[in-house]
Amino acid sequence: MIKPKWILVITLLSSSVNSAIECNHISWHHNLNQFNQLESIYNIHVDSYNLLLKQHQQRKLISHHFSLSELNLFWQTPSNREILLGQIDAAVKFGDELIVRSDHLQSLSIQSQRLARQWQHLSDTCEASGSAANATNSGHYYLHSKQLGNDYRQLASQVRKLAELYHSEASTLLEAKNASH
Repeated sequence: MIKPKWILVITLLSSSVNSAIECNHISWHHNLNQFNQLESIYNIHVDSYNLLLKQHQQRKLISHHFSLSELNLFWQTPSNREILLGQIDAAVKFGDELIVRSDHLQSLSIQSQRLARQWQHLSDTCEASGSAANATNSGHYYLHSKQLGNDYRQLASQVRKLAELYHSEASTLLEAKNASH
């Protein structure tokens, strides 16, 4: 299971903030809002993934419990055909939904990496303007944003692996169906 990340958000803006446009309250507020939003969305996705994983573990995939020859026999029984067709349809749809979710998580990873670069730029600008505290703090947010991007990428990969399991279920059932004719 994945644990949600709760990063303590501390903003230390010194009263001597330079008037440089990149190292000011507006830039900090914009970056911090983006960071908090991306982190909250990540936590929601982690909770959702953990729920999906728990449901997946409770649900048994037919192809993992029966051999291809046993599945062939199931296809030969008329009452099983509709059940197996429904299982194929459900597995394909669920796998496709998970692929969409994985792609969305990957895009959030890219957004997090982009935000990390914004924090790095803000840190450089604050350092150049003599605001060491803001440079240090934005450097910390750079690292946290970069890690958040990596976390999103890892979560996207895990969701994709789950999607592959469901697509594999559908493929195996179709293979058994085709072999039974």
